[in-house]
Amino acid sequence: MNKSIKVLHVLNTNTFSGAENVATQIINLCRKEGIESIYCSPVGKIQSALRDRNINYYPIVSLSVKNLKHVIEDFKPDIIHAHDRRATLIACICSKKIPIISHLHGKFMDMKKISLNNIMYSIAALKVNKIICVSNSINQEWILSKFFKNKISIVRNVIEIDTNLYNNLTLKYDICFIGRLVYEKNIPRLLKILKRLNDLNPSFKAVICGDGKEREYLTNFINTNKLNQSIEYKGFVNDPLKYIAQSKLMIMTSRTEGTPMVALESLLLGKPIISTPTDGLTEIIMNKKNGFLSDNDDEIIKYIQSILDNEKLYEQLCLEVMKFNLKINDVTEYKNYFISLYKNII
Repeated sequence: MNKSIKVLHVLNTNTFSGAENVATQIINLCRKEGIESIYCSPVGKIQSALRDRNINYYPIVSLSVKNLKHVIEDFKPDIIHAHDRRATLIACICSKKIPIISHLHGKFMDMKKISLNNIMYSIAALKVNKIICVSNSINQEWILSKFFKNKISIVRNVIEIDTNLYNNLTLKYDICFIGRLVYEKNIPRLLKILKRLNDLNPSFKAVICGDGKEREYLTNFINTNKLNQSIEYKGFVNDPLKYIAQSKLMIMTSRTEGTPMVALESLLLGKPIISTPTDGLTEIIMNKKNGFLSDNDDEIIKYIQSILDNEKLYEQLCLEVMKFNLKINDVTEYKNYFISLYKNII
């Protein structure tokens, strides 16, 4: 019987969001294929999400060289799969001769310039065996990517969920936002758009799920503008899919994105996406086919209103969403890519 391959997934975050979702999905997809995986990250809210997904977890106080060396000595992985820059850098310091995969889930703010963090990651990248980018824009806009073209692969995210669990949920919201409450998501812009939609239609209902540094700003905005009846804020939730399923549309106002898992989840549940035209989203959303892209608030609001006011138009859009999913969500191909990568890298 062939010995299983042991993969250590390393992340620098302690909450569950896009990159964490990708890591857990890869673990579950490869579980039955002779791949033994463990998820390592700082301890926090991530624990309950991993428990719900039956993921083996190795908690650490913080992602440091000392802590990761201890994990490596204990688990003895054949491969380290590091998610994002800091995890890659620390893995390279600790790994000795263990093969490393560096998985970039989104653009970093200094990717277009020569910065200390960019240089440090590039030095680490000399040691890694494979660099995975979830969208073309990451590769194209990283100023130093030309030095690693033989290591870089573009592997867009996919999503595997049992849609039957959500098909019968009753619609409660016109629109939903699911994501971290951080600068990159442009929460002030999101709230201004939602307020204007509410001004146009007092019966408008939105739901927001997520947590982060801009939580206080969000709650203050809702309270100050007396939007408590129109915008439900749920905080961090382990199962955001039910809120997507209960909404007609998803909205994203990000300044930057890779190929966000939440967008793929929305499309798989048949929900059109209204978004700013950022990075990976331009690769999966086609205007007025499975959603709408614009960097103009007036256009975004006008289009959302046109969908909410026209049930036939909304149903046509949802039908196009389901058709488009067949083209972009090949889970089997995605799984086979990682199984082959793991087997060939050691």
